[in-house]
Amino acid sequence: MKTFLGILFIVFLTGFNAKAQSPVKNAKLFKEHVNINVSVEKAKVFMYNSDDYVVLDVRTPEEFNLGNIKNSINIDYNAGDFADKIAVLDKTKTYLVYCRSGARSSKAVELMNANGFNYLMHLEGGYLAWQKLQN
Repeated sequence: MKTFLGILFIVFLTGFNAKAQSPVKNAKLFKEHVNINVSVEKAKVFMYNSDDYVVLDVRTPEEFNLGNIKNSINIDYNAGDFADKIAVLDKTKTYLVYCRSGARSSKAVELMNANGFNYLMHLEGGYLAWQKLQN
């Protein structure tokens, strides 16, 4: 009986440790999180399970003020100083980047990737897809 309980305890600890190292918990451990497209559903799972990420809205300030993803920061992709503003961001963080429908944010992700950002996720369908799932 003691042997069975010992094995059960080891299995429990092994399973617990594997869960703690899941790619959702720590995206930086896994290269597949570099420059990928994610659905709204996957983005929400990531956001729920991680605390080391930044949500970056690349729409205009006017669009941002009409509605945005909670706790996102706004840097306008079409503004002349976009490259300067992203240059000062922490390149070790994971960024979930979005715009209205995905066009600007996909370009922003390309530019960020070219400038040394290693952990980028592009929200497929942008804020329109996010809003659609909220209703």
